[in-house]
Amino acid sequence: MALVFQEWIDKNVLPAFLFQKAKTREQREAEVIPKLSEALKHGIGVMDNAFVTLELTTERKYYNYYS
Repeated sequence: MALVFQEWIDKNVLPAFLFQKAKTREQREAEVIPKLSEALKHGIGVMDNAFVTLELTTERKYYNYYS
């Protein structure tokens, strides 16, 4: 069984793998940057929705402790 599988790999998989052209850096970046950008947008959206936004106002009252 293993020999049959190995023969199938040798006939079908290896030729396709060996003749693939290596991608240039620009091609890899062109594929990765949109995915990274989308992941960042989703991550920021999660962070925005994970916390409740509070608007705090501070009122300072000065007390005269010596009166």
